[in-house]
Amino acid sequence: MVFGNMGTDSCTGVFALRNPGNGENKFYGEYLSNALGEDVVAGIRTPAPVNQYSMNDQSKQLISLEKVIPSLYKELYSYPKELEQHYKDMQDIRLPLKREKLYMLQCRVGKRNGVAAVRIAAEMHKEKPIDAGTALSLQVRPNQLVELLLQMIDPKVEIVTKPIAKGLPAGRVVPWACGVYI
Repeated sequence: MVFGNMGTDSCTGVFALRNPGNGENKFYGEYLSNALGEDVVAGIRTPAPVNQYSMNDQSKQLISLEKVIPSLYKELYSYPKELEQHYKDMQDIRLPLKREKLYMLQCRVGKRNGVAAVRIAAEMHKEKPIDAGTALSLQVRPNQLVELLLQMIDPKVEIVTKPIAKGLPAGRVVPWACGVYI
C-alpha cells in the first residue's frame, strides 16, 4: 500500500490531460498534501490546484503542485498523455505521492459534461488517435448532446460580467467527486 498521508512530503490527487468542464486540452487536477484519496472528495479540506490553470475561486490562495514539487509535476504531466494515447480517450488518473515519489493507483475514462465531450471527441479525431465513428459513437453519449441544446451563459460574457453573488459550483462536472478512494 502507498499512503499519501505520511507527512507534508506526501499527497494524493486526481489529474487529467483535459478539462472535464470545457474539454480544453490543458493539464487539469487537484491534490491534497498529507491526505488519503477519500479526503479529496469528503469536502473537509479544499484541494490545491495542480497548476495555475486548475485554480478557481476556492483554491486560488493555495500553492500548486507545480510550484511545490516541480520535478514531480513534470513527471506527473507525462502520464495522462501516454494513457490517453493508449486508451484513445480522456483519462483521469489517481495517484499518491509518498515522500516525493510518484505511484500510479488508477486510471479510468474521465467523466465530462456535454460541451467537453464534443470538444474532446472533435480534437482527438483531429489529432488522429481516433476515427470519426469512434468519436461520435463512443465518446459522446446521447444525453450529452442534449446538454448542448440547453441554454447557457456565453463563457466570454461570463468572464467580463461582474457577479452579483458567489457560491459553490453545483452544476459543474467534477470527475473525481464520484468515486471511492483507497
